[in-house]
Amino acid sequence: MKNITIITSLIMGLFLVSCSEKSTLEELKEKQAELKAEITELNSQISALDTTKKEVILIVTSTLVEQKDFNHKIELQGGVETDQNILINAESPGIIRNIHVKEGQKVSKGQTLITIDAEILSNSIEEVKTALEMANYMYDKQKSLKEQGLGTEVELEQAKNQKKSLESKLKTLQSQRGKTVVRAPFSGVIDQIFANLGEMASPQAPLIRLVNNKNIKITASVSENHLGQVKVGTPVDILFGNLNDTTISSVISYRGSYIDPVNRTFR
Repeated sequence: MKNITIITSLIMGLFLVSCSEKSTLEELKEKQAELKAEITELNSQISALDTTKKEVILIVTSTLVEQKDFNHKIELQGGVETDQNILINAESPGIIRNIHVKEGQKVSKGQTLITIDAEILSNSIEEVKTALEMANYMYDKQKSLKEQGLGTEVELEQAKNQKKSLESKLKTLQSQRGKTVVRAPFSGVIDQIFANLGEMASPQAPLIRLVNNKNIKITASVSENHLGQVKVGTPVDILFGNLNDTTISSVISYRGSYIDPVNRTFR
């Protein structure tokens, strides 16, 4: 009887221990679930406050594959030049009497730019004209006398030579007077005026700079490595950085054959 009581007590003890362990496990599971819920809530709040997080959306597009020629290009620094950029000098010395143009003005070929004093030449021309009238009169007289058999051959030749000499002198003086008027050799723009009214003009001192940028050329030095690829007619794109990156297309019109021994380039 005593043994039965002991066994019953043990069974009751084990049942109580089992119930106690079961109750503790349930509590831990409930605590775990609560902690997971709190963690999830905290992660949501952190994500809402995180300003550094960026959503990356990959945009993928497709295109057809095409077979094309590959154009190899090189970049070069060039210089703009024009053949019509000259300094105009006086052909005849003298006092500058009039400047007919101003800087920045467009002029046409043959237009008068500067007038140099020609009073002495004008007086000399009038004197020669008067003498030439007399020489023509004497020549006509001697010719008439010779035809009548009253004059000599020598007198006629003298009158003829005098007439030709004065005609040649008159032509020379008129040519010199023409050089006192400075004219534009081509159409363009007056870029700079060096002369002042009343100054002495001389062939050594420039009077005006005349420029025409209508026809320009661009030159560049190219490495000798590209001598075989760069030819007359090769297309080029020209970029003007100072003109709002204006780009024009052209072709090479000239290629030099001389290689500079210093930098190994051709023009």
